[in-house]
Amino acid sequence: MAETLSCGSINKGSRRVFKSIVAAVDGSKLGDSVVRKSADIAALCGARLILAHIADPARANDDLDQLASAEHMDSPEPEQRHASLARVPGWFDDALSGAQGTPSMREVLEDLGRQILANADVIAHRAGATDTHQVLEDGDPALRLLEISAREEADLIVVGARGLGRIQEILLGSVSHKVAMKSACPCLIVK
Repeated sequence: MAETLSCGSINKGSRRVFKSIVAAVDGSKLGDSVVRKSADIAALCGARLILAHIADPARANDDLDQLASAEHMDSPEPEQRHASLARVPGWFDDALSGAQGTPSMREVLEDLGRQILANADVIAHRAGATDTHQVLEDGDPALRLLEISAREEADLIVVGARGLGRIQEILLGSVSHKVAMKSACPCLIVK
């Protein structure tokens, strides 16, 4: 049974239950669902929504190598394309083509991160969030999300059950699991 949130279930008198919400975004379809759900809650509560994208350079080398490999396996028949290509967001080529010269890995990750955050911001505003802020950092995604949440005094962290990492976790994404276990505030895990 789906639960419907209303202002009465979120606001306690004049005190807002959530004032600051951190949403982990990664550019995936599930990441877009995280943005929509967190924006819905932010709109109901009048909360500030912090859209956070964490680039993980250690993982990115492998992911980009797999992407390059998949691109060369493209067949002329669209229905026979390599399965890995279906997971690559359509704006990936646009972000890379905007880079001047031969970009470094950090520049590529920053360009992609900015594009992911810009897309997430549009989704959040369409879902009703009015006070949004974008944060782009690098490092271990779970640890950085926890640091951002502490710094922003978040009342809620919203993460997806799985992200775009090398291996999709079997039950619950490792980032989701770490954040939920170590967070000082409530966590909402979106499936």
